[in-house]
Amino acid sequence: MTDASVEEITDLIVREVADLLSCPSELVSPEASLLELGIDSLAIVNLVDRAEHEHGVRIELADLVEAGTIRGIAELIDARRLTMTLAGVSAGEGDRGVLRI
Repeated sequence: MTDASVEEITDLIVREVADLLSCPSELVSPEASLLELGIDSLAIVNLVDRAEHEHGVRIELADLVEAGTIRGIAELIDARRLTMTLAGVSAGEGDRGVLRI
């Protein structure tokens, strides 16, 4: 689990989405939803897997829809990390250490 800020997480997601879209990251707005950007469900699953691996949090597909925007997803990741920290849970292999909310 990293100590990245919401802005750093947002920038990371923007870069990943830009890679998926094969476009410069400057063209991807943090205020855009993944669906508005044309990201398909398989790519969304890959983003979820990366977020779980990088930040040690569990994110469901429904969470991404509810988060709404790239920035919203970053805020969700940050909130989940904070919840885990407050609960005294650390990231680990597989599902060990992952707090499901």
